[in-house]
Amino acid sequence: MDKRKSAAKIADKIINEKLIDYQNWEKKRGLSPIIKSLRDNAENIRTEVLATAQKQLQNGNSVDTVLNELSFKLMNKLLHAPTVNLCNITDKLNTDVIALVSYLYNLDMKVE
Repeated sequence: MDKRKSAAKIADKIINEKLIDYQNWEKKRGLSPIIKSLRDNAENIRTEVLATAQKQLQNGNSVDTVLNELSFKLMNKLLHAPTVNLCNITDKLNTDVIALVSYLYNLDMKVE
């Protein structure tokens, strides 16, 4: 009987751990639509900038010039919407938003 009670406690512990794992998995799964949308947006920007660079190369522009312009345009297009939206919410800007952006972009800054 003692062995069964001990085994039941171990089984309960395993079940609870697996339940927590499942709940965490479900939470992450809920992020899938926004992650997909974010990636789709970035892919659209990438293909647009790449097409422009390919046309410039076909027109005889130097590889260095095209690469520099491509990297500059890519950076600007990827960061344009987030920076505009950050500027538009300055009246609502708080440490939570700043901390979130810092975390998402792995920025080395302290939130005060």
